[in-house]
Amino acid sequence: MDLSNYLKTHLAKSNGTNIERHVQDLLEQLNIFIERYPKVLTKKEKELLEIAIQYHDYGKLNKLFQCKLPVNHQLKPVKCLKFEKDDRVPHQFLSPLFLRQVEEKLTKERFFRKDFLIVIYSILNHHARGQEKYLKQGYYGVDLLLEDIKQGISDFFSYMGIQGISKETEEFYEHYLELIVDEITNTKSLNEKFETEIEFIRSLIKVAGLLIKIDHAASGEDLVVEEPPIQEDREFLFKKYLKDDDTKIEEISLRPFQEKFRNAENLVLVADTGLGKTGLAVLWSKRKMFYVLPNRTSTNAMYDTLEKIFGKGKVGLLHSASLFYVAENRDSEDYTILRDYDNTRNLSKPITVATADQLFTAVFKYPTYEKIYATLSYSDVVIDEIQGFDPAQIVPIIRQVKETTKLGTRYLIITATLPEIVKKEFEKMGFAVKTDDPETVDKTKRHKIQILNNSIFSIVNEAIEKAKRGKNVLMIVNTVSTAQDLFKELRFNRN
Repeated sequence: MDLSNYLKTHLAKSNGTNIERHVQDLLEQLNIFIERYPKVLTKKEKELLEIAIQYHDYGKLNKLFQCKLPVNHQLKPVKCLKFEKDDRVPHQFLSPLFLRQVEEKLTKERFFRKDFLIVIYSILNHHARGQEKYLKQGYYGVDLLLEDIKQGISDFFSYMGIQGISKETEEFYEHYLELIVDEITNTKSLNEKFETEIEFIRSLIKVAGLLIKIDHAASGEDLVVEEPPIQEDREFLFKKYLKDDDTKIEEISLRPFQEKFRNAENLVLVADTGLGKTGLAVLWSKRKMFYVLPNRTSTNAMYDTLEKIFGKGKVGLLHSASLFYVAENRDSEDYTILRDYDNTRNLSKPITVATADQLFTAVFKYPTYEKIYATLSYSDVVIDEIQGFDPAQIVPIIRQVKETTKLGTRYLIITATLPEIVKKEFEKMGFAVKTDDPETVDKTKRHKIQILNNSIFSIVNEAIEKAKRGKNVLMIVNTVSTAQDLFKELRFNRN
């Protein structure tokens, strides 16, 4: 069946974009991605993604989908009745029906059935709707989906001359649905494949995740699948940030521990606070970067710092209130802020500062989690102060680090303290763990301490004298009664 005319007349979006134009928009976004990140996809993965893009929205040819679009009636290519407001089966579960002949041709030429499994799974999973009803219910969900399609197909596609689903098409679709339920939707089986079939899983996640990401970019207003990566030398950017008016960039030296660890691979590094771990992160990261911190206050501060290093517009902030923080602290038009926010949510910024909940819940394999895993596969991730995370967060973080490392993610864990149990887990994963390197100890003497064993009155007098000279004085005692006596004496002598 020649579908070209239907694709031109039937809509993909309520703004009047037809399916053919929408597919072209996705292919343009794919070209942008390949231009900016040319080494992420293999030749076969690119072909599989192109097929998934071409067919991902064919289910929108469903008359009931067209009828529920809130557009001017004259734009609709089908005549709708008042009750036809529910498409009944989400469009991504109808799209694979159009793939049987393509699958037969390509598996004879150069693809395996598992390759085509990736295409069909990617199409089914590019939206979250319908997953619980169908794929998450195992074989019962498969039977339910096929029954819903058979009962509704004359309402979906009768205007195209399709009155029913052929036995061949049903068997083709059922075969792949059962494979998906057995091998991918089943979390236990999927986790096992991270150990036994990592090449298959890597391709599955990249194709499925990038389809979601590309679709989001093509469907938004002025969005892009990936913003241009950082091209400038990162050492130069960092030194430029450190430079003051009286210093030349070439005169600025890196700290020894920054030089020592800047080219490490997966590394856990314990270093004293204030030593320059942020600078190490900038130097260490060679690709797209995510910087993860335990709380919003820390992410806000790091966002401000990294924006000064990399430049405005290059850094995204991602947490539950990030839009409000950026809006309050940036002097720019609302549209620009919203566009940057949408690109940040689509993981399109070259540098992103985020709280852990924005990235590390993907380990639970909720529908569309592949977008995060796929993006991390070509990214460098810095996790700062891991001891600051809640224990309930650390377990899934470690699990996700283990899985995404196999996909290609590089990790730098930098912290002032490291729990022993966390240290052992990273050692099991093959990370280099440096806990006592002499270059990570801050030898600067920052405090002067004097221990006095005098009477309370002489201590109070000395404190008062220091306070009169503009000093801040902290007095520590070991009993409540002594603290109360000190308070009374200081209050009596406050003048």
